[in-house]
Amino acid sequence: MYLLIPLGFIAVSFIILIARRKSMQEDLAFVKAHPNSQEAAIRQKAMIRWIWGVTIWGVVSMTLVVWLFQTF
Repeated sequence: MYLLIPLGFIAVSFIILIARRKSMQEDLAFVKAHPNSQEAAIRQKAMIRWIWGVTIWGVVSMTLVVWLFQTF
């Protein structure tokens, strides 16, 4: 059971990360093409939230892996 929690979290999060990567590339291309538009500002905020989310996912994943090795 202890093994399923970290592996499930990492696997599901990685799938979401890969799925959202394409849309983030499109958002970045839009922001580069239209830097002063209102929609670019909205997309920039979404990109920043995505970067924060990926960073938090990485930290939580590393914590779960360390916890897993300490448990077993």
